[in-house]
Amino acid sequence: MMNLTTSQRVVLVVGLLLTSAAFAFIPFEARFSEPAYHAHSYIGYYPVWSPPDPADYCAPTFGLSDSSRETAIEVCTARPIYSYITLTALAVVSAMLAALFLIGGVRRRTA
Repeated sequence: MMNLTTSQRVVLVVGLLLTSAAFAFIPFEARFSEPAYHAHSYIGYYPVWSPPDPADYCAPTFGLSDSSRETAIEVCTARPIYSYITLTALAVVSAMLAALFLIGGVRRRTA
């Protein structure tokens, strides 16, 4: 087992919390698909356990009338933006590992 300093443990805990937050609150995009027209738009971050409802964002995003809730459910979907999720997780893990090694290296040189 690795012998971690207190500073390294703090960095590790913060990094793991940020990584779990990156996977818990993910970005979504709206996809509108009809035979003659396809579009997509960023709609924001939502918790994984409560994704956005197509009827709530389709009308304002793509200009559908409010009375066409059933149509919105048929032609609109909410999809996670997997590339953003992956890049965010990689950035957090890379920063955490760099901080762990830098804190360990600085501590050894000053001792």
